[in-house]
Amino acid sequence: MRLIVNSSKLDTYDGKIRFYLPYTLQIHEFHLINCSIPYSFYNINEYNNKLLFNNTMIEIPVKQYNAIQLRNVLKILLNINVIFDRQSLKYSFISINPFTLNVLNLGYILGLKNQHTYETPLIMSEGYIVKSENACDMTNRIHNIYIKSNIAPPNIFENNIEGNNILYRIPILCNFGSIIYYQNNTSNLNAEINQSLSLIELYLTDTYNNIIDLNGLSYQLEFFMRTSDDEEVLRNNRYIMGGSNQLTI
Repeated sequence: MRLIVNSSKLDTYDGKIRFYLPYTLQIHEFHLINCSIPYSFYNINEYNNKLLFNNTMIEIPVKQYNAIQLRNVLKILLNINVIFDRQSLKYSFISINPFTLNVLNLGYILGLKNQHTYETPLIMSEGYIVKSENACDMTNRIHNIYIKSNIAPPNIFENNIEGNNILYRIPILCNFGSIIYYQNNTSNLNAEINQSLSLIELYLTDTYNNIIDLNGLSYQLEFFMRTSDDEEVLRNNRYIMGGSNQLTI
């Protein structure tokens, strides 16, 4: 049978969709057929939009930035000169006065270390300066979306950063403002599934195990699910639609 999820028609709690089955089912297979997810989540979000400048908390407005747009905002907020070099993909923070800078969780975007305090050395003829150690990554290293579920088998993707319960890892192969499409051309998961469930929970996270905020847009997922009760269900060609959090099969 198929489970079709349209997040716009479902109530969510803490960013998670929960389907309460009418009775306990023995699940043997559960895999993604296809999905479409809007690339509408921002690179500067509630998890990385703050930094410390001279021990004062600075908050960057949450939205999507390119490197030049972010440079312009930082120049205003910090009231110092900020330069972005397109050839090296690195930032320079320059002031006539000494300063300290801790970018907290913004490090990957600025090419600096997360949670590290930089104290500015005096460079003659330039002033006090902090330069990116690495090329900036405006994606904040979020190159995949993770579909997670309580039905997920043990998976090699799991680690301390990405978290657990990973059902699928969907690569982001489009630009911001487009749709992330995925079509599964395989017929099985990485591990056997044999679970008795009365609840199916689904949610989307980023690389850092944070629930993704699509800023009001909805996503669609379609799964194939094989259970011990499939014979009767498939005989009637029944679909489980995502119009209600209570499933009827």
